[in-house]
Amino acid sequence: MGARYDRHHDIAAWFGVNQGRVADILSGKKFQWVAAAPIEQLPPRGPYSSGRAAHHSLKALEDAKAALELAIENIDLALEEVKKLG
Repeated sequence: MGARYDRHHDIAAWFGVNQGRVADILSGKKFQWVAAAPIEQLPPRGPYSSGRAAHHSLKALEDAKAALELAIENIDLALEEVKKLG
């Protein structure tokens, strides 16, 4: 990701580390023996969601699911009433 000039911020977000660790790795200060992954194995370019944004997205999806389930339940009740009217 560093070789394709991804931002340190994006690399850090992908791996869940801070930008200082990314800088240490890219400069060779740490883990210099680890080879870079082939480009076809890299994730898509960032930016990536933060943990906070992902949490809020998950909450929004859960709320949407609950709303859809309630709507389906109400449709089922309405269909039963229509069948009674016949």
